[in-house]
Amino acid sequence: MNVIARAAFAAMLLSATACAADDFAASLPGQTVHPAWWAVSVGSGFASEGITGDVMGHAAVLGSISLQDGANIVTARYTHFSNFNDDGDLAVLYERALSRRKLLVSAGFGFGFRHERDMTLPYDKSGGDSDNGGVALAWSLQAVTRTHAAAGLGTIIYGSVNSDRSLVGMGLVMHLGKLETGPRAGDRR
Repeated sequence: MNVIARAAFAAMLLSATACAADDFAASLPGQTVHPAWWAVSVGSGFASEGITGDVMGHAAVLGSISLQDGANIVTARYTHFSNFNDDGDLAVLYERALSRRKLLVSAGFGFGFRHERDMTLPYDKSGGDSDNGGVALAWSLQAVTRTHAAAGLGTIIYGSVNSDRSLVGMGLVMHLGKLETGPRAGDRR
């Protein structure tokens, strides 16, 4: 329970910091602030060479930072799956906002590096010639509320695919930072 209280305090502190930064940036003459946020997701997932009986049977965690310019979003993320191998990835994605009104709905693709815990090494961040990971095609789909300017809550489905094995995770996601709460003037969406 102490961990949950600390995480809630950290989320509240990050949100307050983002609001203060927004007020400071708005006070500067001629400055436009692009929406940017931190995201944290907790859920379940799997990492395997094929679908097995324990589909989505492992805890999955995602942490990311995103920068938005109109419908374009650039995201850097880290994922971790608590299976036997402690799989995950470190990826950079280009996402496209499909809706930006009261809900941010986005889809994205990018490249990442898979990692897997080895029985002898803490982490083998592979370079492509290892069986423990390598370069992967990363993807994500998410839908997050945009009713508040500093915090949003929603769902996310994400993963990565390479020749060794695939990762798929899903969970609740929270965005904290400067969020775009509606379409800009002149936008069609």
